[in-house]
Amino acid sequence: MVTRPRKLKQLGADEVIDASKEDVVARVKDITKGQGVRYALDAVGGPAVSQVIQCLGMDGHVLLYGSLDMSAGEFTNRHIIGNGIKIESFALQRWSAARNGLQILSLLKEIGKLMQENILTTDVAEVFPIERFQEAIVAAETPGRQGKILLAGGK
Repeated sequence: MVTRPRKLKQLGADEVIDASKEDVVARVKDITKGQGVRYALDAVGGPAVSQVIQCLGMDGHVLLYGSLDMSAGEFTNRHIIGNGIKIESFALQRWSAARNGLQILSLLKEIGKLMQENILTTDVAEVFPIERFQEAIVAAETPGRQGKILLAGGK
């Protein structure tokens, strides 16, 4: 479920579902001919995770790794158990606590390399000088913003 389908199509996605315009569960069932998907990721939580779980087929797996919506999601045990669905989670804080400093440094170096090679990228909405940090905070909290708000360091 995404809000930027055009960009994903440009990147090569076979199918993109615009959650703001389509019934996600019905569209997934249509695309998969009623089978549902095998794997799903959810960074939102709340009611969105309920939709994600309903999109899973038999023996489906969902990885929860965010909680942008702090409200509870709803699903039935019968659906989870009856379809053999597996729900797993990932928390960076917990993962990194199990690593030593050298492992974290090595990972950060690899991420930096991927960023320099433009393999790992992100959309940037606006860059603010550090002196305008209060404006940056307001921009970052603006609903519907597309891209990250960044602060640029001093001279």
